[in-house]
Amino acid sequence: MKVAILLFTSPVQHDNSEHVLEIAKGLAASGNEVRIFLLGDGVYNASTKLVTDRVETVVSRMRDEHLDMTACTTCATFRGVDSVVEGARLGTLEDLVDMVEECDVLLNFTSET
Repeated sequence: MKVAILLFTSPVQHDNSEHVLEIAKGLAASGNEVRIFLLGDGVYNASTKLVTDRVETVVSRMRDEHLDMTACTTCATFRGVDSVVEGARLGTLEDLVDMVEECDVLLNFTSET
């Protein structure tokens, strides 16, 4: 099964990043293809600025899990995210459209519940 996850929230102020990490790990371990697209403040989930040697962060754990993450280039530029963690890439809304068209399941994390 192909699963697309949209993540709109920052890893600093919301628990969504933790939920997405655990869901993505579980789905991938079950043999599913998981792709994550980061929009809005969600681009901070791939920012190298949120990785530190002193403290483990959800961003470093996402990187270490080798998750397939694409961050919206426009959103990243607007927020000053100029570099993304290893394994993540900058992409466009065309990439998002392709991801949604190809997926069997779409999960959307837009706000704190």
